Amino acid sequence: MKMMMTRDVSLVMMSLVGLVVASNSIVLEVSAILPASVTNFQGHFTCPNVMLGKPKTEEQVSLIVKEHPLVKASGVGHSWNTEFTCSGNASNAVNIVTTEMQVLGIGCPDTNGDGIGDPCDTTLNPACECSTCNNESCQVDEANGVVKVAAGVRVRDLLDYLATYGESGGYTLPAFPWFIDQTVAGAVSTATHGTTMRHGSMSQQVTEFEVVLADGSTKTFSDENNEHLMSAMRVNVGRLGVNTWLTMKIEPQRSVRRSTRRNQPIQDFVGEMKTLQEKYIANRDMEGADHDGDFFTEMFGKDDAGLPIHEKAMYWFVPTQEAWHIQFSLLEVEPMSVTENQQSDGRGALTPGERRFMRSNARLWSEFYAGSVTYNVMPGTFASRRAYMSMTEGQSRRHRFFSAYDQWEMFVPLSKVGDCVAAVADRLYNSDDEAWRGFRTQFLMRLTNKESGYLSYSSDEPVMGFNMEDYVQYNNDGKNDAFQAVMDVFRSPVCGPARVHWGKAGWDQSRGQEVCFDGAAEFPNTWCDFGCAVSELDPNGKFAGISTKWQWAASSKSSSDVVVEFAQCCGPDGFKKDMCTCESVLPAEC
Repeated sequence: MKMMMTRDVSLVMMSLVGLVVASNSIVLEVSAILPASVTNFQGHFTCPNVMLGKPKTEEQVSLIVKEHPLVKASGVGHSWNTEFTCSGNASNAVNIVTTEMQVLGIGCPDTNGDGIGDPCDTTLNPACECSTCNNESCQVDEANGVVKVAAGVRVRDLLDYLATYGESGGYTLPAFPWFIDQTVAGAVSTATHGTTMRHGSMSQQVTEFEVVLADGSTKTFSDENNEHLMSAMRVNVGRLGVNTWLTMKIEPQRSVRRSTRRNQPIQDFVGEMKTLQEKYIANRDMEGADHDGDFFTEMFGKDDAGLPIHEKAMYWFVPTQEAWHIQFSLLEVEPMSVTENQQSDGRGALTPGERRFMRSNARLWSEFYAGSVTYNVMPGTFASRRAYMSMTEGQSRRHRFFSAYDQWEMFVPLSKVGDCVAAVADRLYNSDDEAWRGFRTQFLMRLTNKESGYLSYSSDEPVMGFNMEDYVQYNNDGKNDAFQAVMDVFRSPVCGPARVHWGKAGWDQSRGQEVCFDGAAEFPNTWCDFGCAVSELDPNGKFAGISTKWQWAASSKSSSDVVVEFAQCCGPDGFKKDMCTCESVLPAEC
């Protein structure tokens, strides 16, 4: 195999027969997942033939971008599609990972002899003690309530570093996701989220981006210096450049009471979601479209102790037809005074056997996975980092290595969530094919308020995200028709149609997924604003990757049948909606 070097920048050449790394003239065999190979974390979504850039410095990032015609930044951790991952299909295309940057290894031992410290991943190596977060890669500014973080830092490392920072009880991100073993920049670029109507997704929590652009230059974006481009950058899906640094909001840890309501029959859950939809529409129409967290606290009501519910998440256990509600109440005390209080750790002890068993026994697996999250939802009062749900390292390890799966997430407008839940329940439980048998793990449902990112799932109104996993297809010769039938309901008008997570399953045309995506219809108010940002920052498509979704067209409002050059409809504030109409661009087969 021919190895290619660009000055002192390490590149990895991938082929179907093997993988080798060219690094300082040393050839090493590598494992077949990022950051060694351009695949997802379980190796099922791969980008063959491309090069892999593993820069050590920001200068090397700029060099790779400048000298290659097709480039894509790759987050490391959790992903389930090639559509927005692969930079191309040949060796002139490069996927860049920022997990090898020197700044991440400060203070870590040099395990490979290259003179640079090497942080490690605790989900791969439980004995690992060296984090990607240090005082250079995670620069905390307590006075301004922000942290400047390197793109390749793991979310888990950032959260744990913040939790013990300083002498006042530590800090946290205002909201964070369930899956936290991914790089910060990858999580931000796909609007990874927790459950919050107060702080938004990780994308909304960014105050500043440092990005290497198509010409190799570095530019900083913020609401203050360019609100239009900042709105595009928030959820950029790697389409605008390579993020190298992000500045994010932080807040002091505080006491949070977590309470749970379990075993709600699904018909009662459907009724509760319909009530939520009705209350939202009634109050939205009366008070206007934009609401802060207090508006939703009024809608959520109070917990069993009479405390206002400030945030909430839900589980839907499909085969057993029940729902759990996990509720969070903010307490007016500092975290140093918190005594953690819970009934028991509730850790599941079952070790399943052959993975092929997952082809059947839907109810058994549902009960098993219910036990596996008991620890995460046990009632009690905790500091913020511990109160809000996220995977433990052990859970993440089991999730990664136990069995192959695809994860999907659909985002349903709050104005349709009751009707959508009713339609999904009807398809699951009232169809001849018993579609509920296609599910093993529970739906995780979380709320996100309206956001300013052009490609945010909640760019128009608050949404409820439905996180779902398909374990059956990999253990059933690639088939799970029941699961796909339910995804079809989510993508139907009764559910929005729901928007699909940019970093998860549902996009790959090789699997017949979302072939007919229409950006102008999916994001009617912001799709062409994002297109204008692309026209300005990447007019030649360096960061377009293999996706055919990145297409824009416009017509003149003065004459709707006149198609105009798209760039003519773009200005310093985005798409000129007063002059132009954003038009659909669909593949010929649609």
